[in-house]
Amino acid sequence: MYSDVSSNTFVNKVAINCIFTLQRAEERKNIDYVVKTGYGNNIMRGFVDFLNKDKKFIPKKHPEEFVISKTSFNKKIKNLKRL
Repeated sequence: MYSDVSSNTFVNKVAINCIFTLQRAEERKNIDYVVKTGYGNNIMRGFVDFLNKDKKFIPKKHPEEFVISKTSFNKKIKNLKRL
């Protein structure tokens, strides 16, 4: 028997699934997914696969910096009024 958190059926379904999902995540928190997927001894291969780029274009010292991106300035957003 589940207790409702809302009068909305969808919200209740999502809330209950969320609780079970968090419980399962807690039970599996000691799993090293990097190692399990085969990238444990070669993180650079993980970046190559994820970015679909040649290894020579990815910085060796800090490969995570390659995934940082900055979007261009959007004039439309600047002109929006705050709600």
